[in-house]
Amino acid sequence: MSDQPNQRRTPCQPVPNRLPTTELPPIKLRHLAFLCYWAKNGLNASAAARRAGYSARSAHVTGHRILHNPTVERYLREILSGR
Repeated sequence: MSDQPNQRRTPCQPVPNRLPTTELPPIKLRHLAFLCYWAKNGLNASAAARRAGYSARSAHVTGHRILHNPTVERYLREILSGR
């Protein structure tokens, strides 16, 4: 048996060798989950907002607001530059 606890990786947990190279400001975990789902869902903000836990009724508005958040935009630039 292994001495390490069983650690599950979430679908959006960053891979250590692909972390951003620049210093980024702190971001809310929900926004980070949104960005992960946004990148995986073919850049669909509404679907990403719903999967990140935001209300389905306002997901289209919430997704738009998150994408235009200045801190989130910095993370977006990092994600898109790595593609």
